[in-house]
Amino acid sequence: MRITFLAHYPGRGGSNALLRQLADFFRAAGHAVATVVGQDDTEPVLADYVVAGALPTAPWRERLHRLQEAIEATRPEVVYSFSGKDEFDVLRFLSCVRVRHVFSLEQHAYADMFHWLRQAGAFPEAITTSTQDTLAAAMPYRAGQTAGWCVPYWVEPEFEQASRCAAGPRGKEGMPLEVCFVGRLEAQQKRAHWLPEIAAGCAAAGRPLQWHLYGDGPALAGLRSAWTSGNVRFHGWRPAAELAAALPRHDVFFLCSQWEGLPLAMVQGMFCGLACVVPDLPAGMRHALAAGGGWLYAARTPAAAVQALLRATADRGECRRRGAAARATAVREFSSVQAQRQWTELMTGLAGLKPNGRRASLAGARRFHAVPVQRAVWRRMLALVRPGRERYDA
Repeated sequence: MRITFLAHYPGRGGSNALLRQLADFFRAAGHAVATVVGQDDTEPVLADYVVAGALPTAPWRERLHRLQEAIEATRPEVVYSFSGKDEFDVLRFLSCVRVRHVFSLEQHAYADMFHWLRQAGAFPEAITTSTQDTLAAAMPYRAGQTAGWCVPYWVEPEFEQASRCAAGPRGKEGMPLEVCFVGRLEAQQKRAHWLPEIAAGCAAAGRPLQWHLYGDGPALAGLRSAWTSGNVRFHGWRPAAELAAALPRHDVFFLCSQWEGLPLAMVQGMFCGLACVVPDLPAGMRHALAAGGGWLYAARTPAAAVQALLRATADRGECRRRGAAARATAVREFSSVQAQRQWTELMTGLAGLKPNGRRASLAGARRFHAVPVQRAVWRRMLALVRPGRERYDA
């Protein structure tokens, strides 16, 4: 089987970590594997990829034509698309491909994959999600014509080892609880620019916390200048082995993102026994925390995040109990044994699929709407009346 993986860019991120793992898995099984990306990155984590090279500012039809040419040059039977509006939309026009496969069913202000599926009709032939709840949500749009699999992350062995050591004692009683943020330090998705205000809000409420930030990105310099108190350590990006050794020393895994699928960093934190305080988003996080591994909250403002952290850190014992529940969920649902079984089912299933009929022509096609029109209008209105830090909110 010839399979081409398709991504928006080759840089760091949970989706690309999974793409790299899947590519290695299919290659080890004897399949011919290629990778195509829409745009390049200065710090790629993918290897041996082809860059379509369409500029983000180019007209829609030109961008998709460049992607289509790059994909079809790899002569694939299966195209496995990871996130990205154009990287999903181009699947309609791939005439040489037997199976068009989609991963990452996100819903947020800029992209609603379920809205795309409503417009897609008979395609794609296959869908993959990280958790069962997201796969079940896609069922009404599949109309019996699209196969579906749940494919969990395959975390590095260091995190599985950490899960066996994470039950030990953490910070001393009376000392501040330790909160970690793991991810790209940027303003749009992760909203990292909120973090100094959140930390200050917790301290003003009488709950000083020790913060640890793992990651880099465009917001790093601003965070260093805005975070004037001494309760933060910037660790930078760390490879998996170092991260697996560091995370079990902390108490809480925290995010304030505007959108997420199921963050790989969160799964890694769960293996390390961290209680998760994360946004209540329509994606895999709800499923991952269903057994009580943390707290979900409506992350609309920094003040809401402060209240969530105050609730989570009010009782050190409860925080530890939820961390233990998070660890149990990770071991049960994201172990290497579980991942290998489900990945093998995916590989076998893709080999047996047949195409869903005719493909569209790019020349006369209409572009998809990434989100419902009313949501796009509402987002633009908010950008006008609430400029500044809230400019990305839906």
